[in-house]
Amino acid sequence: MRVLSPCRNNNLLFLLVITDLSFFFLNILLKAGFITSALFSIQTDLGLAEIFQYLKEYWIVCILIVLGYRRSALIYVAWAFLFTYLLLDDSLQIHENLGMELTRFLESKTAFGLASQDIGELIVSALFGGLFFILIGVVFLKAKKADRVVSKSLFYMVVILAFFGAGRLLGLFAVGIFGRAIVLLIVYIAVFKFYKKIVCLTTTYQN
Repeated sequence: MRVLSPCRNNNLLFLLVITDLSFFFLNILLKAGFITSALFSIQTDLGLAEIFQYLKEYWIVCILIVLGYRRSALIYVAWAFLFTYLLLDDSLQIHENLGMELTRFLESKTAFGLASQDIGELIVSALFGGLFFILIGVVFLKAKKADRVVSKSLFYMVVILAFFGAGRLLGLFAVGIFGRAIVLLIVYIAVFKFYKKIVCLTTTYQN
């Protein structure tokens, strides 16, 4: 029996893309009334689509850890910490819960057209994001040139991810979720491609 190896084919990547697109299509069918289960909605907490986004984040973390080990590069471990936080934040609603606690210390209920709960969530996200980017910045200075290029790409994608994550504050909840799912897919494709380029190429030469 042949082993499904990411170094020899793109089947795993193809299945991931197809699954993601399938959830978007199912969400359209749900909106059109062809199916009725809320589990297929991309906006349902712990729905099938949301759980799949958790899996993508988990796989991104795993690939980054492997890259860090094979490349002996702490920069990928730092990025793995960031995406681990994103996974925990999405599944445990860290910034929502801490943001709610923070609102108790905010005197005004609104500012710049945002509710105090939204402001609290933004502050919590900014604090955690700042800490992780400081860590990434420190190890970035000692990273190899190729790893810096990958890190810059990841930085740009995380910024876009944060933009869509804040979509709810702009009244674009569905758009934010859809955009976030697309960006996560792009991040996965990027790290998967680099994994194949570096790890699989090294393995080929060793064999």
